[in-house]
Amino acid sequence: QSTQAPTNEIRKEAEASLRACEASAGFSDALLAIVSSDAPSAVRLVAVILLKGLVRGSWKATRGAAARVLSSEEKQRVREFLLGPVPRQEGDNGVAVQLAVLSSKVARHDWPREWPDLFPALLNIVLTPRPPDGGLEQRRALFVIHHVLKELETKR
Repeated sequence: QSTQAPTNEIRKEAEASLRACEASAGFSDALLAIVSSDAPSAVRLVAVILLKGLVRGSWKATRGAAARVLSSEEKQRVREFLLGPVPRQEGDNGVAVQLAVLSSKVARHDWPREWPDLFPALLNIVLTPRPPDGGLEQRRALFVIHHVLKELETKR
Protein backbone atom coordinates (compact mmCIF):
# COMPACT_ATOMS: atom_id res chain seq x y z
CA GLN A 1 0.00 0.00 0.00
CA SER A 2 2.96 2.30 0.51
CA THR A 3 3.51 2.43 -3.25
CA GLN A 4 0.42 4.60 -3.40
CA ALA A 5 1.30 6.86 -0.49
CA PRO A 6 0.83 10.57 -1.12
CA THR A 7 4.32 11.29 0.24
CA ASN A 8 7.13 10.93 -2.31
CA GLU A 9 9.61 9.62 0.26
CA ILE A 10 7.36 6.79 1.43
CA ARG A 11 6.37 5.88 -2.12
CA LYS A 12 9.96 5.87 -3.43
CA GLU A 13 11.12 3.72 -0.51
CA ALA A 14 8.31 1.21 -1.13
CA GLU A 15 9.09 1.08 -4.86
CA ALA A 16 12.79 0.50 -4.14
CA SER A 17 11.89 -2.37 -1.78
CA LEU A 18 9.74 -3.96 -4.47
CA ARG A 19 12.49 -3.62 -7.09
CA ALA A 20 14.89 -5.36 -4.70
CA CYS A 21 12.45 -8.28 -4.39
CA GLU A 22 12.03 -8.72 -8.16
CA ALA A 23 15.20 -10.80 -8.43
CA SER A 24 14.06 -13.18 -5.68
CA ALA A 25 12.73 -16.61 -6.53
CA GLY A 26 9.07 -16.76 -5.59
CA PHE A 27 8.35 -13.09 -6.23
CA SER A 28 5.92 -13.97 -9.01
CA ASP A 29 4.16 -16.44 -6.71
CA ALA A 30 3.83 -13.78 -4.02
CA LEU A 31 2.32 -11.38 -6.55
CA LEU A 32 -0.14 -14.04 -7.74
CA ALA A 33 -1.15 -14.62 -4.12
CA ILE A 34 -1.82 -10.90 -3.67
CA VAL A 35 -3.91 -10.72 -6.85
CA SER A 36 -5.88 -13.76 -5.65
CA SER A 37 -6.45 -12.31 -2.18
CA ASP A 38 -9.20 -10.09 -0.85
CA ALA A 39 -6.75 -7.17 -0.60
CA PRO A 40 -8.04 -3.78 -1.74
CA SER A 41 -8.30 -3.33 -5.50
CA ALA A 42 -5.48 -0.77 -5.51
CA VAL A 43 -3.09 -3.28 -3.92
CA ARG A 44 -4.10 -6.04 -6.32
CA LEU A 45 -3.70 -3.63 -9.23
CA VAL A 46 -0.12 -2.86 -8.20
CA ALA A 47 0.58 -6.61 -7.99
CA VAL A 48 -0.69 -7.16 -11.55
CA ILE A 49 1.35 -4.22 -12.84
CA LEU A 50 4.45 -5.67 -11.17
CA LEU A 51 3.71 -9.02 -12.81
CA LYS A 52 3.57 -7.26 -16.18
CA GLY A 53 7.00 -5.83 -15.42
CA LEU A 54 8.32 -9.30 -14.63
CA VAL A 55 7.00 -10.61 -17.93
CA ARG A 56 8.61 -7.72 -19.75
CA GLY A 57 11.99 -8.01 -18.05
CA SER A 58 12.38 -11.55 -16.76
CA TRP A 59 10.32 -13.84 -18.97
CA LYS A 60 13.15 -14.74 -21.32
CA ALA A 61 16.88 -14.14 -21.47
CA THR A 62 17.83 -11.19 -23.66
CA ARG A 63 20.76 -8.84 -23.74
CA GLY A 64 20.33 -6.12 -21.18
CA ALA A 65 17.47 -7.98 -19.48
CA ALA A 66 17.20 -8.74 -15.79
CA ALA A 67 19.85 -10.99 -14.32
CA ARG A 68 17.28 -13.59 -13.30
CA VAL A 69 14.91 -15.17 -15.78
CA LEU A 70 11.76 -16.73 -14.36
CA SER A 71 11.94 -20.51 -14.13
CA SER A 72 9.79 -22.76 -16.30
CA GLU A 73 7.78 -23.66 -13.21
CA GLU A 74 7.14 -20.02 -12.33
CA LYS A 75 6.05 -19.30 -15.89
CA GLN A 76 3.72 -22.30 -15.84
CA ARG A 77 2.12 -21.11 -12.60
CA VAL A 78 1.53 -17.66 -14.13
CA ARG A 79 -0.06 -19.21 -17.25
CA GLU A 80 -2.26 -21.49 -15.11
CA PHE A 81 -3.31 -18.54 -12.96
CA LEU A 82 -4.26 -16.48 -16.02
CA LEU A 83 -6.61 -19.22 -17.23
CA GLY A 84 -7.99 -19.88 -13.74
CA PRO A 85 -11.03 -18.52 -11.92
CA VAL A 86 -9.51 -15.33 -10.48
CA PRO A 87 -9.13 -13.39 -13.75
CA ARG A 88 -12.48 -14.69 -15.04
CA GLN A 89 -14.34 -13.56 -11.93
CA GLU A 90 -12.48 -10.30 -11.28
CA GLY A 91 -15.00 -7.71 -10.16
CA ASP A 92 -12.79 -4.64 -10.49
CA ASN A 93 -12.57 -3.40 -14.07
CA GLY A 94 -9.14 -1.81 -13.59
CA VAL A 95 -7.64 -5.04 -12.32
CA ALA A 96 -9.43 -7.00 -15.06
CA VAL A 97 -7.93 -4.76 -17.75
CA GLN A 98 -4.42 -5.26 -16.38
CA LEU A 99 -4.95 -9.03 -16.13
CA ALA A 100 -6.03 -9.10 -19.78
CA VAL A 101 -2.96 -7.09 -20.78
CA LEU A 102 -0.77 -9.40 -18.69
CA SER A 103 -2.28 -12.38 -20.52
CA SER A 104 -1.48 -10.74 -23.84
CA LYS A 105 2.16 -10.15 -22.87
CA VAL A 106 2.59 -13.77 -21.78
CA ALA A 107 0.91 -14.95 -24.99
CA ARG A 108 3.32 -12.84 -27.05
CA HIS A 109 6.22 -14.85 -25.59
CA ASP A 110 4.66 -18.29 -25.15
CA TRP A 111 1.85 -18.87 -27.64
CA PRO A 112 1.62 -21.31 -29.36
CA ARG A 113 4.63 -23.41 -28.30
CA GLU A 114 4.53 -23.04 -24.52
CA TRP A 115 0.86 -22.13 -24.16
CA PRO A 116 -1.09 -24.14 -26.77
CA ASP A 117 -4.19 -24.37 -24.58
CA LEU A 118 -4.67 -20.58 -24.38
CA PHE A 119 -7.33 -20.18 -27.05
CA PRO A 120 -9.12 -23.51 -26.46
CA ALA A 121 -9.45 -22.65 -22.75
CA LEU A 122 -10.74 -19.13 -23.45
CA LEU A 123 -13.18 -20.36 -26.10
CA ASN A 124 -14.44 -23.02 -23.69
CA ILE A 125 -15.27 -20.26 -21.20
CA VAL A 126 -17.01 -18.19 -23.86
CA LEU A 127 -19.07 -21.11 -25.16
CA THR A 128 -20.08 -22.55 -21.78
CA PRO A 129 -23.71 -21.61 -21.05
CA ARG A 130 -24.11 -19.29 -18.08
CA PRO A 131 -27.11 -18.40 -15.95
CA PRO A 132 -29.22 -15.57 -17.43
CA ASP A 133 -27.95 -13.12 -14.83
CA GLY A 134 -24.31 -14.19 -15.30
CA GLY A 135 -21.91 -13.67 -18.12
CA LEU A 136 -19.04 -11.95 -16.30
CA GLU A 137 -16.68 -14.85 -17.00
CA GLN A 138 -17.60 -14.82 -20.68
CA ARG A 139 -17.05 -11.06 -20.93
CA ARG A 140 -13.70 -11.36 -19.18
CA ALA A 141 -12.63 -14.20 -21.52
CA LEU A 142 -13.67 -12.18 -24.59
CA PHE A 143 -11.74 -9.22 -23.22
CA VAL A 144 -8.62 -11.39 -22.83
CA ILE A 145 -9.05 -12.73 -26.37
CA HIS A 146 -9.30 -9.15 -27.64
CA HIS A 147 -6.08 -8.09 -25.90
CA VAL A 148 -4.19 -11.23 -26.90
CA LEU A 149 -5.15 -10.84 -30.56
CA LYS A 150 -4.13 -7.18 -30.52
CA GLU A 151 -0.76 -8.11 -29.01
CA LEU A 152 -0.16 -11.00 -31.40
CA GLU A 153 -1.06 -8.76 -34.34
CA THR A 154 2.06 -6.70 -33.63
CA LYS A 155 4.37 -9.71 -33.17
CA ARG A 156 6.99 -10.15 -35.86
